[in-house]
Parts: sequence; structure tokens; C-alpha cells
Amino acid sequence: MRSETIAFAAADPAAVVAAVDARGWVNLRPDVDDLPPPPRGWFGNVFSNSGPAVPMATWHPGERLAGIEHGTGSRLGGRAPVPPGWRVVQDHPRRGFVVHVPQAVTEAEVVRWLVELGEALSPVPTGGRWTAEVFSP
Repeated sequence: MRSETIAFAAADPAAVVAAVDARGWVNLRPDVDDLPPPPRGWFGNVFSNSGPAVPMATWHPGERLAGIEHGTGSRLGGRAPVPPGWRVVQDHPRRGFVVHVPQAVTEAEVVRWLVELGEALSPVPTGGRWTAEVFSP
């Protein structure tokens, strides 16, 4: 497996979409400078009911699965705008929110949805700057 890191603007994920291989996956993260402080002590880290401080989204086109880990500490349930026809397969505060994406949906639509959701869940302003780590065989 090889990986490639791509910096991109939230409004223009074209370079990421072009680099994605159906046999691989892509991780998307906001490119932020000021991270919120981590929970205090090992007890808070072990028993915390939330994911990472800054959201991390993943798109696996071969499996048609898109997901996001977030630090909001609750299920996304009705808060996440899930497009019609997409099916929620997981909604867990720590393991993340995962949807199955229909075959007819384009790569660009999925990446845009993940970035928009990540922007909404980020506890710090992203300035529209994102980083993609694209994994391919």
C-alpha cells in the first residue's frame, strides 16, 4: 500500500477525487493549528465517550462506505444531514458515524459531504484548509 498526502481547499476537492483508487481509501482531516486541549489524565482518555478532538473522515469507494470520527461526545443521529438513499450503518460516539453510499453517487459528492460534515463538527475554525491521505495499492 502506498500513500500520498494532498493539501486542498474545502471548496475544491478535485485533486483528492482524482487521486482516489477504488481499491484503496482516503482519510480527510482539517488542517488546523489550534487544537483543543485533550481530556485530563489517563482516566479521561480511557473512559471518554468521544472520538478525536478534530474530525477525521474516511471514504472507501470499493466498499461504498463513508464515515467520520468526531469529538462531540454524542451520536450524530438526526444532526447529520444524510442524503436520501444513503444508509446509516454505524453511529457511535467513539467509533464514529458511518454510512453506506449508493453506487450512483459520485466520488466528488461523497468527498464534499464528508468535508462539509467535518467543517460542521470541528471545534476550531478550519479556514477551509484540509489534508487528504490517499492510500492505494
